[in-house]
Amino acid sequence: RLTSVKRHFLWSRPPGLLSLSSTCINDHLDQPSPRSLRSLALLLSILELGAGCGVPGLSCALSSSPSSVCITDLNSETVSNASHNISLNGLTNATASVMDWCDSLTWPSSPQDFIVGADLVYSEDIVPLLRNVLSSLLKEGGAFLYVAPSDGREGLKVFIDELKGDEENWECVLE
Repeated sequence: RLTSVKRHFLWSRPPGLLSLSSTCINDHLDQPSPRSLRSLALLLSILELGAGCGVPGLSCALSSSPSSVCITDLNSETVSNASHNISLNGLTNATASVMDWCDSLTWPSSPQDFIVGADLVYSEDIVPLLRNVLSSLLKEGGAFLYVAPSDGREGLKVFIDELKGDEENWECVLE
């Protein structure tokens, strides 16, 4: 069943605060399961959206063997910090770059196998932009891991419901 689905959507709700969203992604990468998230990240291209300092992307680059990890954020100062963290960890398979969801010229040039994001939706207005980014940049058969608080985010329910409702293209395999 999983191989027949265009894209996989992994959704989780960490307890508590924003800072837990990024660490929750790392926790999911370590969970043993028949469909190990860490195995999804092996030898693949990985994109982190709205990365901040890039904790999930750095974790993927350090703990698996992806061909590439692209850590992105809209804020150039944040991207500089992520670049610094990449250098501190001596990573040669990771880069950090500014990515504007409204400007496809700032996006990676090819679709990605695995996309991660923590707490990306704060407004319902962002939902169509994020859906477009995911549909454009996630390879068929790829996986999107999204972690966010279960409430207090305008537009989050709309985003989750839209992905769950698009069964032809998305399958929620973890909640």
